[in-house]
Amino acid sequence: MGYNILIVEDEFLSAQFLEQAIQDLGHSMIANVTNAKDAIAIAKKHKIDLVLMDINLIGEIDGIQCSILINHIQNVPTIYITAFADSQSIAEATTTNLYGYLIKPFSERDIEAALAVATVKLKNKSHQPLVETPKDSIDLGGDYYYNIKKRRLFLEDEENVIVLTKRMDKLLYLLSLHFNHIVPYQKITSFVWEQKSVSNSTLRDAMMRLRKEIPSLNIQTIIGVGYILKSQKEA
Repeated sequence: MGYNILIVEDEFLSAQFLEQAIQDLGHSMIANVTNAKDAIAIAKKHKIDLVLMDINLIGEIDGIQCSILINHIQNVPTIYITAFADSQSIAEATTTNLYGYLIKPFSERDIEAALAVATVKLKNKSHQPLVETPKDSIDLGGDYYYNIKKRRLFLEDEENVIVLTKRMDKLLYLLSLHFNHIVPYQKITSFVWEQKSVSNSTLRDAMMRLRKEIPSLNIQTIIGVGYILKSQKEA
């Protein structure tokens, strides 16, 4: 049985190699895209069985974040593609709908093996979404809630929008996107400060300002690792 597979890979040669291998193995390719925006658009229009996702996509949204967003639309398992077998990326990816890895450079045999494992899981397991974030919004307590799709903070109802600074909005969006999961320091600084080097005190100050802006926020510090936005019931 062939599966409908989406490729999200920004390296042209790797993407073409994956596409040919998938077709040779009897699967159908829904699309071969280079960025998260296009991948999410495809997920809104087509039923996807499996995603081959480059972890280190260029742009604001990396492969792990892209996988989370796709799973807000439909429950799709992911095989991650990476040039680095680094522990941080692997640890982050385990919080998503992970079905395997491909480490660059890979061969057609590597692709076949990864797909074989994934398709067995698809056949034998009725998987549930591993992303704990609600599809639309998160209750932040104190009558505040954050709508992820609209990327807006509300107080009591949608007529009362709380306007945040650009940096505070990006910080809240990232934490909400990984609701109930740890977001490493490096991912926060990379996303919020757009690859600029910032000190630990700068990050702490930003978290303090966000907590002051929304006093009910349950942001916990994981010393030496990162931060996590948790539900109020776990406060």
